[in-house]
Amino acid sequence: MFLVAAVILGLVGWGMLQLRNIARRVAIAIAILGTILLIPKVSAETGEFSPRFFFAALAVIVRVMIFWYLWQAPAAEKFTHGWRRSK
Repeated sequence: MFLVAAVILGLVGWGMLQLRNIARRVAIAIAILGTILLIPKVSAETGEFSPRFFFAALAVIVRVMIFWYLWQAPAAEKFTHGWRRSK
């Protein structure tokens, strides 16, 4: 399972370096999914303010920042449509 995730994330990373729009969209979906999956962890850690709570909250913040940046029009304009690369 780890190998499958590593291959998928590697392909997304390569697509992001190539400025592929499909990679941008998949990265947005991964950031949203990661944020949703971290909500229960952050909720469970609110009982005590420990380093685990702050690291979980930081992980949510980073994922929201990735989503926010990739969703903006100036960032989206840099990515091409489909699989072709712009010149």
